[in-house]
Amino acid sequence: MLSPTKVEASLTSSSHKATLSPVDRSTFPEVLKNGAMSGAFFENFVLSEIIKSYYNQGITEPPLYFYRDKDMNEIDLMIEDSGTLYPVEIKKHADPHKKDISAFQKLDNIPGMKRGTGGVICLYDKLISLSETDKVIPINYL
Repeated sequence: MLSPTKVEASLTSSSHKATLSPVDRSTFPEVLKNGAMSGAFFENFVLSEIIKSYYNQGITEPPLYFYRDKDMNEIDLMIEDSGTLYPVEIKKHADPHKKDISAFQKLDNIPGMKRGTGGVICLYDKLISLSETDKVIPINYL
């Protein structure tokens, strides 16, 4: 059975690593962009922007979840609205693939929930379809 977890549980871990890591301030932007943790920083940025959009609407407990199971299936973000889960992957690359959304099928097994349109938020510069139900979403759409 799929067991989603609230997003807030893991939201700030990479932010803390960024502020607590001993980094030469002159190279800090380069480390954020290309360092070993750059994907985690990108994911944290995207999640922060989405959460801020809810806060700006007066919603202080956004319906945001993530999923990870013992078989290494993971969905970075699930947005719940009226019994529908909208899956989102967050990737710091500009070449999205169908394998990026392979875990989305896990949402089909939740009783009483529907799977909505999903997406991959990434560095690609155009909104395009990745499958019949899923899109590539450029970061500048946030």
